[in-house]
Amino acid sequence: MSKNPVHVIGGGLAGSEAAWQMAQAGVPVVLHEMRPVRGTDAHKTDGLAELVCSNSFRSDDAETNAVGLLHAEMRLAGSLIMSAGDAHQVPAGGALAVDRDGFSDAVTAKIEAHPLIAIQRQEVPGLPPAEWDQAIIATGPLTAPSLAQSIAEATGADALAFFDAIAPIVHFDTIDMNTCWFQSRYDKVGPGGTGKDYINCPMDKEQYLAFVAALLEGQKTEFKQWEGTPYFDGCLPIEVMAERGVETLRYGPMKPMGLTNVHNPSVKAYAVVQLRQDNALGTLYNMVGFQTKLKHAEQVRIFRTIPGLENADFARLGGLHRNTYINSPTLLDPSLQLKSRPGLRFAGQITGCEGYVESAAIGLLAGRFAAAERLGQAPSLPPATTAFGALLNHITGGHIVSDDEPGKRSFQPMNVNFGLFPPVEAPKVEGKRLRGKDKTVAKRHAITSRALADCREWLGLRRGRKLQNNTAKVSFSTRPATPGVHYREVRRRAFTMSETRRYQVFISSTYDDLREERQQSTQAILEMGHFPSGMELFPASDSSQWELIKRVIAECDYYIVIVGGRYGNIGGDGISYTEMEYNFALQSSIPVLGFVRKDIGQIPTKFSENTLEGKEKLQAFRQKVMSKTCRLFDSASELGMAVMKSLTNEMRINPREGWVPAQQAKSTKDYEKEKELHDLVETISKENERLKRRIRDGTLKIAGLKTSDLAQGSDRHELKIGFNNRDKNYTIFSVSVSWDEIFQTIGPAMYGYIVRKVEQYGRDYNQYPFNNSLEHLIRSYVFEDAQNRKIDIKESDIDTIVIHLKQLGYIEYQENTHEDGKFSRDNSN
Repeated sequence: MSKNPVHVIGGGLAGSEAAWQMAQAGVPVVLHEMRPVRGTDAHKTDGLAELVCSNSFRSDDAETNAVGLLHAEMRLAGSLIMSAGDAHQVPAGGALAVDRDGFSDAVTAKIEAHPLIAIQRQEVPGLPPAEWDQAIIATGPLTAPSLAQSIAEATGADALAFFDAIAPIVHFDTIDMNTCWFQSRYDKVGPGGTGKDYINCPMDKEQYLAFVAALLEGQKTEFKQWEGTPYFDGCLPIEVMAERGVETLRYGPMKPMGLTNVHNPSVKAYAVVQLRQDNALGTLYNMVGFQTKLKHAEQVRIFRTIPGLENADFARLGGLHRNTYINSPTLLDPSLQLKSRPGLRFAGQITGCEGYVESAAIGLLAGRFAAAERLGQAPSLPPATTAFGALLNHITGGHIVSDDEPGKRSFQPMNVNFGLFPPVEAPKVEGKRLRGKDKTVAKRHAITSRALADCREWLGLRRGRKLQNNTAKVSFSTRPATPGVHYREVRRRAFTMSETRRYQVFISSTYDDLREERQQSTQAILEMGHFPSGMELFPASDSSQWELIKRVIAECDYYIVIVGGRYGNIGGDGISYTEMEYNFALQSSIPVLGFVRKDIGQIPTKFSENTLEGKEKLQAFRQKVMSKTCRLFDSASELGMAVMKSLTNEMRINPREGWVPAQQAKSTKDYEKEKELHDLVETISKENERLKRRIRDGTLKIAGLKTSDLAQGSDRHELKIGFNNRDKNYTIFSVSVSWDEIFQTIGPAMYGYIVRKVEQYGRDYNQYPFNNSLEHLIRSYVFEDAQNRKIDIKESDIDTIVIHLKQLGYIEYQENTHEDGKFSRDNSN
């Protein structure tokens, strides 16, 4: 069985997911990513899986939404993209949105750390060479022109294309919250959200009509070389939507339904512009549905006419780029393999799927198919009843033009939707005939239930009814290889083992007023197979009981707090025992989940605070809980489901030690060995850091290293630099310069204090005064592009130069502390 690597071209969402799936199956992978050697019109960094448009993965509702169902199936399949998305989610109502930088960093770190994945930063200019017997092209919508041309020549077909647009991002502190307000449409609470996850900017009719007129009259970017390229309907520029009718935007991204202006509740807005949180810090918000091809100056002028954005500072303005995809139904077989070249697969948006999640899902499938073939097995196709299968069937067997069709029709990009699934009958309810919306919801529940059951069976996660797809199952080898054990069996064992792990969950709340809510929460935890624990078992009547409660909380794996209409009994510090428990859980670094009654005005008087002091303390506590991970609830019955969903999500993204049966528990010897290894790793890490500091400070010469062995003189050294180009897009370059040039340029600045220790955010940083000299040298290489623009040089590159020159003997280290105690001195020869 061959274990040659499978080559993946493209480090986007699809390429990263494909590489991860293969490596997890025990197949070595070489991942080729052209950034930063060659940039694109839309990317800003060299990180893997960078999100260049929205930061939203769309709905996370797996019961009534097709993309939410796809989320669930990908999680079942061990998706890297979904795992990173869950770990870096930001509030977005019913959608799953992510901190784009944290998400990309997490995917990059996972890929870089995997022992079976090698990353090569280089452009692949054409189709994979013949010696790459297994390869996946996942170059996405921004495929390099040379590769796109090679694909077109190999397939004998013209590449199809459409425009895709990017929405602007605004700095939160420049939004006028005296005009705007926080609210999700219909107060819908999404993953990690509170029901107040969007910023809303209201418009009256006169303002709306003036805004639409400005959009139509504003100067747009023109792309004469791309004339005739269509737009994708799911990502239309806002001004293109405006051209379709003056009321179009009010029924699209600017619809006012489900929103109430807290500043003026009695007046209904004619239209509303929504902004969604874009990063975990909450400092950036993107304008939902405001993809645009307006020129940058026009964007600033027009978007600042939106109420609340008059003084908006834009972190990024909108833009337009061209997406490319192939005619997959005619070119690819059901396993995403090019029919004319076995072993070569396509994945991601280049196949004609649309959307982040869909792209990653096709990458996941391509990775599994390629891994199966590398392991000598037939690829197992997902059932057509699953979201995986529905999307795959659209791509590989979707619309195909036939000779007798009147007029020309073409294969078009598409998001996953219920129209791609095989039909299902709505379940019958005895004594009731379902109609309208009720019938639609029931059918969707039937589709998603069937899909998840079939997906679990396809993945080998549980026994189920027989599938219609009779293709042999894939049994990926594990890593490291275990004789006689296959991937599906390991997944089954892991699933079984995880089912035996139980968690202890502490429930904290006031008591008499929340009896039913506590009962629902306790029942939800028991139904999940875990252990509830709470204050009613330990009445905190004195200090000794409080110490007991603290010990119990410290032993729990998760902590939930329920806040209703009462603040609770006051403890010794002037705060309630419920708040004391909450504070202790936070201090103990236990995962904390909050559940707060939405409208305390609806709570009966007997269950509410009746003193001004109590009301003030309750309000302050509510705000404290709502500032962390929190869900709002209206009733006890609703709370039970919310607790179950929140705990399930938290346990998935933040698993704890938990409790296991005695036969699965580690022995004392196991723990002693673990401690020995931990202490050894810590000792080695400290020694490694000490040696790094000595090399950096020049007090350590590398033994046995001759000066003649080091690069010097005319030898070239590569530096990575970044700057904003004329189009205000951040560009990363690699510049090759000789060591002679480096020393001649920065040499004059070396005499005296060349390293300054600057304290910032509690840490010390090196600051070199010769940065400007080095910048002038680099600018001479990229003068045309970087003229009059600030150049960013990687800190690590500068440290490398200093260390290298010390090893060459060009710099001698000598301690010389300045009067402020923050300088060190290096003298040049």
